[in-house]
Amino acid sequence: MDRREFCNKLGAAAFLAAGFSRAFAKGGKAERVMIVSGWQNVNIGDIAHTAGMISALKKHLPNVELTLWKVSPDKKVEEMLQRHFPDVKIVTGWVKRNGELPDGAVAEAAKGCDMLVHASGPSVVARKHINAWRKACGKPYGIFGVTIDKIDAELTDILKNAAFVFTRETASLENLKEAKIDGPACAFVPDATFAFDILDNAKADEFLSKNKLADKKFVCFVPRLRYTPYWEFRKTSTPKAEIERRKSANARFEPVDSLKMRDAIEWLCRNTDLGVLLCPEMTYQVELCRKALYEPLKEKYGKRMAVHEYWLPDEAAAVYARAAGVLSFECHSPIIALKQGTPAVYLRQPEDTIKGQMYYDLPLSKWVFEIDNTDGTKIISALADIVKKPDDARKYVSNAIRASDALIKKGVMISASKL
Repeated sequence: MDRREFCNKLGAAAFLAAGFSRAFAKGGKAERVMIVSGWQNVNIGDIAHTAGMISALKKHLPNVELTLWKVSPDKKVEEMLQRHFPDVKIVTGWVKRNGELPDGAVAEAAKGCDMLVHASGPSVVARKHINAWRKACGKPYGIFGVTIDKIDAELTDILKNAAFVFTRETASLENLKEAKIDGPACAFVPDATFAFDILDNAKADEFLSKNKLADKKFVCFVPRLRYTPYWEFRKTSTPKAEIERRKSANARFEPVDSLKMRDAIEWLCRNTDLGVLLCPEMTYQVELCRKALYEPLKEKYGKRMAVHEYWLPDEAAAVYARAAGVLSFECHSPIIALKQGTPAVYLRQPEDTIKGQMYYDLPLSKWVFEIDNTDGTKIISALADIVKKPDDARKYVSNAIRASDALIKKGVMISASKL
């Protein structure tokens, strides 16, 4: 997408948003929306999908009554959400084997809601939940900021009958066009994590003080394996042969990828007085931070480095807000940082799906690197620009977030028009 096309789309988005906002404000009673989200709790990006979706709806439709149907229960995550959003009702329950809504709180909440919104995710994760809603309620539903790759018959039916389908990058939007899915309102609307705005400043202050990391005086680094080793910490239906293939790819690429990140850390330690925070987006990455990044560098730079345990995204956002920058192999930590005005570089691995296209779409192309085609010097050059020219970097962030805010607002207002 060139700059003129992007600006034209942004202008159209602002016009639509303003019109739908006025229409919704005259609507009388508060509308009630059920959000289905919360795919997993071992990834702060997935948790941020949920909170970002809530934040986006509350910001642009302040009178809407929200119920969250959380797919994967977790006490700590639910406590975090209730702390920041005390007026949002949270219900949990699995779809029955016969495809019906679960009895109790979910079914009761669904009866009272006017629309179901599927929050951002790696795909239309909640197919069963949408179909159960359709069967029980016959009320509108829509999909907000997801990646859509392979489209089978079941998904085609879900998409064609949706009130709206928003993809989180233009690559998925093209897939919809190829599948001739044009009945619902279809648009590029960024991942709801771009609306994530809740912070746990108390926890961030405690950690940073304990590790002697001053505001804007440290950079965060987030590692990643080519394939998340789900087979190590939960049941999986992935065939054994495929697991072995993924293990082999991880073993092959981890040393190469980690070296590129270590080179950036070494450059930072040699050429600046900034500290280093090694932090995870997923639970398994705490060990990766220690073994692949900290241990090889501790003899020279151990006193400049700290490792964070797995955390929740409100603490991560508060820490990223105080960082001079974030360098990440994961897709969502940079988004959380960018929303706080902090420059962030995304090192994109080819195994990490088409979702990374969103960085080019916004546009944030200056800070996304296709890792197999990138050497350490290019990454270091981008990091150097960020830490040595912070005003220019923050301006670049501001422009991208302004664009994502406008597109998310457009998506929310189109959603409201379907109520």
